[in-house]
Amino acid sequence: MNYTLPATIPTGRPTTDSPHALAALTYFENGCQCAQATFCAFEDLTGLPHATCMALSSSFGGGVSRIRGGCGALTGILMAAGLLLYPTFPKEQAKDDQYRLTQYMAALFKARMRSIYCRDLLGLPHAVEPPVSSKRTAQYYAERPCQYAVVAAAETLEQVLREAENGSLSAHLTDEQCAITTDFLNL
Repeated sequence: MNYTLPATIPTGRPTTDSPHALAALTYFENGCQCAQATFCAFEDLTGLPHATCMALSSSFGGGVSRIRGGCGALTGILMAAGLLLYPTFPKEQAKDDQYRLTQYMAALFKARMRSIYCRDLLGLPHAVEPPVSSKRTAQYYAERPCQYAVVAAAETLEQVLREAENGSLSAHLTDEQCAITTDFLNL
């Protein structure tokens, strides 16, 4: 698979037919931060209670509590992927296989959003912000890419789960493909 960066970072409200992406978007629009929105959207598959999903993902929104590192929407689906896919890997290779899977998912997300970093998506300088969440207003939703990010993240995990189910996921985790993925993530 070859990856392509989008020309711009999308903003506004996306459309989707994906049930998990719709759930993530609804959670986000109802006040959850990005990591909570995407992680909780998959609670039907993880089997975790809603309160547990909310608590486990609570520190990862805003690129880890407004530190603006890795996008919280991506972090939420990586947490879910760990729960849903990690046990399928052989024990002696589990860590490296999980790294391969994580980088593949990060590349799919980046191919849709242009970056995997919160600060880049929001166009912010490399600086930690005060630990106070932004007010959710119409302007907030219109100008930020966060709604697109939660949808892109949820659709990414859905794609990977389909690939795991139909047996095509392993083709994306070969040494050759991982080199392509790593190069793309380094752009």
